[in-house]
Amino acid sequence: MTLTDDLHDTAAALRSGWPIENLNRARRVRAEEQRTMSDDMGELKDLIERATPILRELRRACGNEAKFDTYDPDLAAALLAVDPDALVSEFRPGMWEVVTPEFRLCTDTKPERAP
Repeated sequence: MTLTDDLHDTAAALRSGWPIENLNRARRVRAEEQRTMSDDMGELKDLIERATPILRELRRACGNEAKFDTYDPDLAAALLAVDPDALVSEFRPGMWEVVTPEFRLCTDTKPERAP
């Protein structure tokens, strides 16, 4: 972490209401949140990698109809991380869908690759 990063982190903690004497605790809380988020994203990527061949077989067996279709912002982000060919489109204001042949995931969190 650079000095600039540290100063931005300190300013953000103070703006969010952390008392100055608890800044180290605020940093530990944020670090734990980031670590947990990273672990969760890894688990979601693993889920997508395991589910894709199964969904592909279901789609083949059902005549191209089977698709995992749900609202899940985290799973949508993981799908984008795992499948660079996933299509992203805004299907109504503030709602995006991430689509592959096996998945259709909706999210209200704008994906990085959103048009």
